[in-house]
Amino acid sequence: MSTTPTYDPAVDKPVEDMLKRAAARAEKSLAERNAAILTAFAEGASLREIGQAANMTHTAIKYIVDKAPNAEAVRAAREAQKARAKEPQKQ
Repeated sequence: MSTTPTYDPAVDKPVEDMLKRAAARAEKSLAERNAAILTAFAEGASLREIGQAANMTHTAIKYIVDKAPNAEAVRAAREAQKARAKEPQKQ
């Protein structure tokens, strides 16, 4: 007698569909989280501040920032934000 599990497409199809939907939701959620991280970084928040808010380590945040497809643009936006913050306020 074989102990190899059998695959019943009629039963497993709903489970497979449920897993695919869950994976799609997780991917969307991850993309939204990463976008929020990049926005916060571009606006001048530190890696540690972002990490604390996202309940992640600052090294994980740095990895996300460094690996972003638009990492150079994000860093340029951050530098522009810093330069604006240093300018004297006009009244």
